[in-house]
Amino acid sequence: MIAIDTNILVRFLTKDDKEQFIKVEHLFRQHSGAGEIFIAALVLLEMNWVLTSLYDWEPSRFYDAVEDILSCYSFMVENDVKVRNAIAACRANGKLDFSDALIGYAGAHRGLTTYTFDKKLRGFSIFHVL
Repeated sequence: MIAIDTNILVRFLTKDDKEQFIKVEHLFRQHSGAGEIFIAALVLLEMNWVLTSLYDWEPSRFYDAVEDILSCYSFMVENDVKVRNAIAACRANGKLDFSDALIGYAGAHRGLTTYTFDKKLRGFSIFHVL
């Protein structure tokens, strides 16, 4: 099993550097068994920022990409249930950012409410705005 950094996924998804893309493809072929490639939840947070800020991806395109990753046999995504819940919440309400949703669901899966000063999170049951 290996773990991968954000830049590996970004190269794979954007194909913006042909040489690096080929290296990533080769790496993924080498580790194509069940759950052979570990992706930390923090990688997805960083990938969201990179793709939506620097590559101008729409959030829905990012969510599609993450859902594809989650369904891929070779990948094991940390906190996959929380990631799925965060994406579903973001798709249901366009005002919710992926990072906020993932933070909220990290607490919610432990039966906790996340306290915040972020007023845009008012009305979401997993948050309490002070």
